[in-house]
Order: sequence, then C-alpha cells, then structure tokens
Amino acid sequence: ADLDNIRAVQVWVLARTGAEARGFVDSRRYAVGSQVIQPSAGYVISGTGVNVPANTGFRYRLLNAMVNSRNLGL
Repeated sequence: ADLDNIRAVQVWVLARTGAEARGFVDSRRYAVGSQVIQPSAGYVISGTGVNVPANTGFRYRLLNAMVNSRNLGL
C-alpha cells in the first residue's frame, strides 16, 4: 500500500471474558479482517503461534471501528 494514499484504517478487536462459563459453547463465527475465527473449533492467534483449544467456554465480543486520518498533507 502507498502510505500517502491512506485515508482511514479499520480496526477489529475480538475480546473474550477473563473466565470460562461452565458448559458454554460459542458456535458463532467472527470475521476479523480477512480471518474467520470460530471459537468452538479452536484457533491460532495470528503472528503469535498461540493455539487456543476448541470449546474453552469463553464468551466473545467482536468490536470494529473505522478510524479516519486527520491532518492529511502534513
């Protein structure tokens, strides 16, 4: 990407609870950028090599925002 042409950045945060909920299985799929994460199937945290096992009982929430650039041309 040509950095001079960037006008906005889209940011995704997939957050999970600090503690597991006994018996809870999150069967939803979360689209985080170009990746699709399905907690009930397990996943690897991109770039870290951390493997999250399937059906851990954590609850998730996906947040996203578009951040527009300011002070263009400085």
